[in-house]
Amino acid sequence: MKKQKSPDKLNSLLRQRAEEYLEKGLAKTKQVFSEVDAMKLIHELEVHQVELEMQNEELELAKAREAEYAAGKYEELYDFAPTGYFTLSKEGIITKVNLRGSTLLGRERLCLVNSRFDSFVSPEARMDFLHFLDKIFGSKARQTCEISLSADHDSIIYVLLTAQVSENREECLLTASDISEFKLAEQKIRESERFLKEVQSITSLGTFSINLKTMKWESSEMLDVIMGIDAGFDRTLKGWVSTLHPDWVQQLKGYFHAEVDGNKKKFDKEYKIIRQTDQAERWVHGMSRLEFDRYGQAEKIVGTVRDITERVQSEEALRHSEEQLSLALGGAEMGRWHFNIKTMQGTLDLKDIQILGYSHKVTISDRASWVNLTHAEDITLAEKRLADYLTGQTPLFETEHRMLNASGEYHWVSVRGKITAYDKDGSPLMISGTFLDIAKHKLAEQALVESELKYRLLVENANEAIYVVQNGAIVFANKVCGLITGIPSSGLIGLSVFDLVDARDREPLVNHHRGLINGTLQSHNSQFSIRNKTGEERWLSVNSVRIIWEGLPATLNMATDITERKYHEVQLQIYSDELKKQIAEKDKFFSIVAHDLRGPFNIFLGFTEIMAYGLNEMTLAEIQNIATVIRNSAVNLYSLLGNLLEWSRLQRGLFAFNPSIYPLMPRISENMQMVMEAARKKEISISYDVPEKLEVLADGNMLGGIIRNLATNAVKYTPRGGCILISAEKNSDHAVEISVRDTGIGMDAEMLAGLFRLDSVSNRTGTEGEPTTGLGLILCKDFVEKHGGKLWAESETGKGSTFRFTLPGAAKAEGEIKNLVEG
Repeated sequence: MKKQKSPDKLNSLLRQRAEEYLEKGLAKTKQVFSEVDAMKLIHELEVHQVELEMQNEELELAKAREAEYAAGKYEELYDFAPTGYFTLSKEGIITKVNLRGSTLLGRERLCLVNSRFDSFVSPEARMDFLHFLDKIFGSKARQTCEISLSADHDSIIYVLLTAQVSENREECLLTASDISEFKLAEQKIRESERFLKEVQSITSLGTFSINLKTMKWESSEMLDVIMGIDAGFDRTLKGWVSTLHPDWVQQLKGYFHAEVDGNKKKFDKEYKIIRQTDQAERWVHGMSRLEFDRYGQAEKIVGTVRDITERVQSEEALRHSEEQLSLALGGAEMGRWHFNIKTMQGTLDLKDIQILGYSHKVTISDRASWVNLTHAEDITLAEKRLADYLTGQTPLFETEHRMLNASGEYHWVSVRGKITAYDKDGSPLMISGTFLDIAKHKLAEQALVESELKYRLLVENANEAIYVVQNGAIVFANKVCGLITGIPSSGLIGLSVFDLVDARDREPLVNHHRGLINGTLQSHNSQFSIRNKTGEERWLSVNSVRIIWEGLPATLNMATDITERKYHEVQLQIYSDELKKQIAEKDKFFSIVAHDLRGPFNIFLGFTEIMAYGLNEMTLAEIQNIATVIRNSAVNLYSLLGNLLEWSRLQRGLFAFNPSIYPLMPRISENMQMVMEAARKKEISISYDVPEKLEVLADGNMLGGIIRNLATNAVKYTPRGGCILISAEKNSDHAVEISVRDTGIGMDAEMLAGLFRLDSVSNRTGTEGEPTTGLGLILCKDFVEKHGGKLWAESETGKGSTFRFTLPGAAKAEGEIKNLVEG
């Protein structure tokens, strides 16, 4: 195919020809082309038209692909946007929603479409939302609203809604942003502000901020209360100064300019103000600091003011009392000193000299002489205390320091003083005070510190838990206390010791503690249980004594963990009680057996005596009757002795236990032979309902004993002409349940409760006077339990009895057989 010329080349050719025509002056002359040229030009134009059509098709195809791609990206952005997007009708029906929107409402998108948006709005915000919906469709402007949602959420969530009506005004586009965290932060801020106000009220602490450019200040409500001002007060520097006590205005100005403005230190001073509401003098403690702009220029002062009037008044009263006492005792028992502030000279009286061991008068003529008498480590502190007193920081000068005595050693003394004279200008001139020997006191303090250190090391490393209780609260606890309770020893401080104790022991422990505190008891030993942090019960044996702890009565307690001993004591008591019970049961049992044995022997003795002395006079029929009675007694005696022997061997572990798999029915038939004769004599029918192939895992001798005893009892207590049914079936847990049911006289509830117990063996005779001991049932119970089974009875008076027991089925593995034998 001939290569087509591009549109750019074609345009260039046409332009070139046009320019040639103009140059020849033929612009106004009609150009005549040859037929060949015209055909070529037409051909080129047709080719160009085809090219344009093809390019247009490609552009349309590219535009469609781009639109499809853009639509896909839009859907992806729409679905996975972090903000909820909704399209709502005028009625508030959801017609479209993205994934975030469905998450906010707690439903799948398919379930949300055609649902009312206001059904997900919490009831208290529903009217606000409907009003918001009206505003959206009533205006073209964008509308916003904050509401709360409550659908499928454990708690309310808050959202910010932004919406605008669409161009067709039939629906609106709505966005929902979760602002729950913002709302929660707002709530926390409000709670913090409320808490701050309460704290300020409790502590009488107000806050303020001063703008250094405008000299305007703002204050908290509590500061307004402290100053006694209202909202209309002049909050300028002039207004602030007007609240100061006149005696403190100049002092505070000097302090502020020198320390705060000059040295850039924090403002920290106690001073007086005049409360504006009642003009009362009040002491306050002011603390503030400067804040600077980015150029390092001070722009703001922020700080606090606390009302300390009551504290200052109490301290002043206490200091005045101490001062009077000190000065009163000083002349008699203490040395006295005087110091001239202007000349820096001081004198000591005779008592001072004696305390330091000097025989001559000691004069302090200047600072150097005082320094020479004072320990180098104490000079700075003593001078600071004096400076604090002279500048009004403390109301009384007092310090403890070491001074050089006549022996060349340093001696501890306590020095206290107060200004006693002023010069004509009102400046302090003379300080006088007391001089007390505290060397022994310091030695005692040092010994006490060392003793306390040794005591603490001893207590902390003791094997017992040691703790101190004062006013019911723990004020000291060593590490072992933490190990026992599961709470670190530091975490025990402040806890009520009685809250840790079990409720049953709490009241007596409280009474003992009170007795120790009020002195009626000097010591006490108690045992009680607590629950540690994990809920485990721990038993403690505690020795408590009364002590004085930091000036107040308390109890010192040493606790030993006796949990293991207590456990063994409890177990021993349980074993002892069980042993006593078993001994009592067996004593009663043997007394019953002895009684049952005495009966047959009495029959033997009686009838043999008759035969021995009157045999010649007796007829053959009488002899036969006596022989029958003797034989029946012998059979019963033999059965009793057999059961007794088997039970005794089983209790002593001498009974061999060899479980094997047996077909059940043949074993039943074999052991029923001994019972059939007694049943035939009483005309009792015996039937069976036992599957032919049913097998059990059992000891053959024990299984036979169980069948014989239960069947014998059924015959014994069934009237003449009755019925007995022996049945068996396999239950769901691979065990076989066997039952012996009769139509006999039955038992009441009291008799049922006493079955299988040694202490309640019955001597109930059969329907035709057959004797019994009840030992057979006890033996059956032991045999069944040896197999891991269970034996029980069901009965009603006059309606017969059913005895049921379970044995392992043949499905038991060899390992199970081994477990039965070893068990």
